[in-house]
Amino acid sequence: MARFHSPIPMNIRILSSFGLILWLVLAGADVRAAEVEERDESGGLLALRQMDADGRPHGLSREYFPTGTLRAERHYHHGLLHGISRLYYPSGALQTEWRYKEGKREGKGVGYFESGVLKDEGFYQDDRQEGPTRLYSSDGSLKAELNFENGILEGTSKTYYPGGGVNYIYTYRKGRIAKSQTFGPDGALLVEQDYPISQVQP
Repeated sequence: MARFHSPIPMNIRILSSFGLILWLVLAGADVRAAEVEERDESGGLLALRQMDADGRPHGLSREYFPTGTLRAERHYHHGLLHGISRLYYPSGALQTEWRYKEGKREGKGVGYFESGVLKDEGFYQDDRQEGPTRLYSSDGSLKAELNFENGILEGTSKTYYPGGGVNYIYTYRKGRIAKSQTFGPDGALLVEQDYPISQVQP
């Protein structure tokens, strides 16, 4: 059961519900901004969030693993993701970094292996993949290049051998393969296939 203490001594409210303890720390008498701590039953910190007067995330929000290591940090604007959001491995290494605009992914997004090597990078527009996306192996070598338009594959995509040579080239139209080419490790074209336009159109 939640307990509300009023009037608020020293500008602090404590709420307890569903095994979580929320500490709502008000900035003086100004109720337009607040900071909330979420803790488990043993008192371990789960999250630290900045909130607006309506109780929506606003500003920086941090989430933690049970070990106390940072799990995520996200920026909000009155309840909507806005700005940079980062996820972390339990080891503390950065896992992903995305940018948001009014709740939707916008701009460049990147992912990393736990070793810190780049895993993938691409771009978003209005929460849909747009333009080139590159995928990498754990050793840092290029694994694939994809191209998106309005969230679906379009144009030329390539996959690579571990040594760096092109393995496959696919040509997409409206998210479907229109043509494929297979290459050997020496770069020689082995197979080429065109797909009927009837199979390409939705």
